[in-house]
Amino acid sequence: MPRSEQDNRSHDANLARFWSALATGAGGHVFAQGADRGAVTGLPLSLFNPAIISTGQAQDLAALHRQMDEATKAAGTKSVWWLGINAQRRAVTDALLDLGYIAAGSLPAMEYTLGNLAPSTLPAGMSILTLTDADDRSAAGVGLCRAYGFDDKFADAYSKIERGLPPEGLAGTERYVMMHDGTAVSYATLVMTGEIAGIYAVATPQKARGRGYGRVITEYCMHRAQTLGARRIVLQASEMGLPVYERIGFVTVGEYLWYAPEDD
Repeated sequence: MPRSEQDNRSHDANLARFWSALATGAGGHVFAQGADRGAVTGLPLSLFNPAIISTGQAQDLAALHRQMDEATKAAGTKSVWWLGINAQRRAVTDALLDLGYIAAGSLPAMEYTLGNLAPSTLPAGMSILTLTDADDRSAAGVGLCRAYGFDDKFADAYSKIERGLPPEGLAGTERYVMMHDGTAVSYATLVMTGEIAGIYAVATPQKARGRGYGRVITEYCMHRAQTLGARRIVLQASEMGLPVYERIGFVTVGEYLWYAPEDD
């Protein structure tokens, strides 16, 4: 079946939900203009203050930029702009260039249509914990940041945000940590928006890489998503994760274009 614009918007909406959850804590801001969304966490890296552009109508883009610009300046940070498949038009990219943003890269947009998943059992010595306690989420946030290579100062700021997220901000999201013989070896977040599930923040500490942990926690998320009623799973793949997701059966349906401040 040909891919529809609604399919693309559903992917965008799930991605926006992941980021907006992080922006519901103290000092965060969530914005909406038409189908476009913005999330300002206040964290010092522009990546963590994204605008997700799903349609990019001129009036929505201008209004969202004003809101994002005011909030990021107040927080002393900057934002990045993600262009969904439907928004990748000359008028939108020209508007971003006029606002001082330049093309900074892209990530594959991948999907998996759920059917009969093969049974999955964890190898001996492994367990996957769902993090519901604020202190547990905070501690896992530090581990997640270190797995991505962020410094301790950023990890501390991120963990404080995780600890302060309100229940309504976390609705529809689940955070996991995989343990192997008592050591945290992988992290992931699952986001549900209707019948769409998104898998995000999959990270494995450097010393634990190359052992299949990323695949195990991804497949766990897939089974959990199906239990929760998902029919389709979406994600954005890093260069490292792309071959793993392809082996699982995810297919690339397009790409997200990433625009960052010219002076970032």
